[in-house]
This record gives sequence, C-alpha cells and structure tokens, in this order.
Amino acid sequence: LKGMEEYDVLIVGAGIAGASTATFTCDRSPTIRVLLVDDQIGRSFKVGESLAASSKRYLKQLGILEKVEDLVRSGKQLTCLGNRSAWGNPNLHGNDSIFSPYGEGYHLDRSSFEELLLESARSRPNLVFKPMKVGEVKKSSQGWEVQSSEGLKIQAKILVDASGRSNFLSHHLGKDRCERMSIDNLLAFVGVFEEGESEIEDHDNFSTVEASRDGWWYSARLPEKKRIVVFHTDDDLPIAKTCRKDQTFMARLESDAPHIFDRITKSNYRLSRRIMCTSASSCIQKSIASFEGRFLSVGDSAVSFDPLSAQGMITALQCSAMCSYVVERSLDPNITDQIKEEDFLNYRKEILEIFHKFAITRHRYYNMERRWPDCDFWKRRHSQK
Repeated sequence: LKGMEEYDVLIVGAGIAGASTATFTCDRSPTIRVLLVDDQIGRSFKVGESLAASSKRYLKQLGILEKVEDLVRSGKQLTCLGNRSAWGNPNLHGNDSIFSPYGEGYHLDRSSFEELLLESARSRPNLVFKPMKVGEVKKSSQGWEVQSSEGLKIQAKILVDASGRSNFLSHHLGKDRCERMSIDNLLAFVGVFEEGESEIEDHDNFSTVEASRDGWWYSARLPEKKRIVVFHTDDDLPIAKTCRKDQTFMARLESDAPHIFDRITKSNYRLSRRIMCTSASSCIQKSIASFEGRFLSVGDSAVSFDPLSAQGMITALQCSAMCSYVVERSLDPNITDQIKEEDFLNYRKEILEIFHKFAITRHRYYNMERRWPDCDFWKRRHSQK
C-alpha cells in the first residue's frame, strides 16, 4: 500500500516479553519481518528484579546468558543465593539455591537487563525497532493497520501485545473485548535505598520476605550498592492511603518488618527517591489470543502474578518462546487455518494452566500465615478458593 510500511509481525512493547518474543520470532525464520515498537525506552528505574535460575535456558536461547554472567562477575548484576522468609512465625527460614538443580538465580538491575534484551533483538537483520507511540489501531483484511502518533502508517499480519499491565489492546479494542480478570487488588509500595558508609557492608544476596498485619514486605540487594524494599497491601485498606509517604513507609518498616529494617540500619541505607506505588494484582487477560483476530498477548499483558511468586519475568520468557512458535506457524502458507487456530487455542490454554497452577500455589502459601486471622488482608486470602 502506498505510504504504508508493511511487516509480518508488529510487537507493541519492548520490555522483557516484547524483546524476547521479537528475538525468538526472528530466530525461528529469517524471512519473517518483525517491527518492534516502544515509546518508553530509557534508563528509568523499573520494579521487578528477581529472575529464577530456571531462566538460564531461555537466556541461552536468546544469546545473552554469557553476557549476563559477565555482568554478574563484574558486579553490574547480582546473583540470588536463595530466599528467606518470616512467614507463619516471626523467625526467618530459608531456601538455599545450592539445593536447586538450576543453581543461583539473579537480582537484576531491571532497566539494564531490558536494554540487553533489546540490544540482542536489534541485532537480528529481519527486525526493525522504532521508538514510537502507537496511535490509531484498526483491523483490516490483511491483519492490522496502525498509525503512530507522528503519523507513520504501518500494516502487519499479526499483532502481539507486549505492553505490560497497561494492556495496550484494551484501550484500542475496548475493555469488553480485552477484559482482564483479577483475583485481588494488591498494591506495591516501593522504596529504593542507597548504602551509606558503614562498618557492616551489605553482602546479603538472599531475597527476604516478612509477613505483617496488613500485608507483607520484601527486600533484595541490587547492583551499585542499592537495596529495594517493597510493602504489599490491598488498595482499599487504610494503610494504602498513607504508606506512599516516606515517613509512614519507614515507620511501618520498623514496626512490621524487623529483619529487613535491621539490614537497612546496619548498612546505613537511606532512601534515594520518593516511595513509588504500582499495581501488583494477580490477573489474566480473557482474550489472550485469537487466530480470527490475528493477535496474541504476552508477558504481563496476558497474565500478571502476585510478586510473592517471583514468577513474572520467568513466565514472560517462557510465554515469549511459546508465542513466537504460534506466530511463525501462523505465517506459514503450508499450514492449514484449522491447525493455526488450534495453535492459538493451545497457546491460550497453556497460559490459563500456568495461571491456574499459580492460583492454587498462591492460595496454599497465604494460608500458611495465620497470625492475623481477623485482619482484612489475610481474611480475604484465607477465604478465597
């Protein structure tokens, strides 16, 4: 079409899910023309630093495992040696990565990790990356027609929504067609700390979780002498209205999470930015994929997890690999439409099964904490089936 750029696949969002889907798709077939777009590229801090050791097979397939390991050796990324939690009682109990068949996981600088994934994707000759914002979106006989906010017109046979919790497709197709089903209303209040001068340097590479009356706390060491501390609670509880204030956050940290607070004080950590607030709810997209609609959702656009599971990034990588398989086959003229439709349905079923297993595990873990049975945060989770 005159004045219109044509691609086989348009991927909206160049985070972990989008960049990985782009790389996997390009590697599956060098003849597939992929356009990857994102208007939020930059070095701003991003929440989500814990990556499971089982991710290593995906990092190897993406061609970045050795680079990640080099960054770990240089201190620009960190390993995760395991998890400790005060859950069900006030004492810390741990799971050490030495007992994992995959070895150590990672505590990542999320922004630089995403830059590495994007750099890897952009090295593929059949991929084009554009730092643009999507404007108008509409279905066409050829798939999708998209116009950027700058007026660039694009046509693609397949559209992949990798825009994260913002769920780009729902804004353009309507929430009735791209509705998300949520099982909670969890918020995360995020504090980023910088280590000051101290006789006790922080070398603790374990993740720490502490349950409290109105939710639970999480902390992990980050590269560049930083540490993240996150408080999770429901958005309608009274504490959610005050905890975004630095003073309230620190007061609740001291009273509710003594193990994490002890680490913060011993290594002379200080808040380096204002407390941030972000959604951390567990939800799933009802319209995950459609062969008739020629679209798929991947990563947080498809399914989002309670951070207690530490499942977000590893599932994004897993689903990216599955998504690329469906995309490649959908563009193969030698495969019948019936089989292609089955591929889309199977992709949807796989993600539904992942979410179902997560929900069962989530229910079991929340029921292990019984110290505050009359508090709304815990009552809700104990009553869920």
